[in-house]
Amino acid sequence: MRTRLPGVAALLAVVILPGCSSELTAAPVPPYFQPLPVTVEPGSAFPLRTAYSGWWDTLAFAPGTAGLPLRVGLVQADNGQFLAGYDRRAGRQIPGEDRNPDRGWPSGAILAVDLSTGGVWDWFTVSDDGLPTPDFKDRVTAEQGYPPIAGSLDPGTFHTFLRDEDTGEVIYLGTAPGDLPDSTNIELDW
Repeated sequence: MRTRLPGVAALLAVVILPGCSSELTAAPVPPYFQPLPVTVEPGSAFPLRTAYSGWWDTLAFAPGTAGLPLRVGLVQADNGQFLAGYDRRAGRQIPGEDRNPDRGWPSGAILAVDLSTGGVWDWFTVSDDGLPTPDFKDRVTAEQGYPPIAGSLDPGTFHTFLRDEDTGEVIYLGTAPGDLPDSTNIELDW
């Protein structure tokens, strides 16, 4: 059975496995660059998160990355919004703050900024949906999703979300037990 609510694109249920939302230690341990968990309450809304992968989310000793900055932040050139920060030596994501980049970048540009000096080391452009434009698809990969939720859950417990198709916001509904009836049918069209 599929229920469609006005303005809502899909229901998403995600299994949270033990250890997925635990704090990372300073030493690099797989998975590298796990996003920092966020705290949300039922009804909380947040934008769909797009994670971009390139040299900035490699470890400092990765082949071909010698001489690249060790602390890198991705910043939207249009508005200075800080998207993600990476500590390449420790192998983890780090927080940051919005910046005021130089003007003159193409519309939709995202800058890879050395967080120690403020210098721009790389850039790429994204389309309106946040995915890399054709010129950059070979150099940059992107994955859309939602932030990881803080706190541990029993194995098999689901976090449930709705995405508003008009605003693109993800709305957190809460948790559901892992022992859902066999007759439950969740269709993911997103």
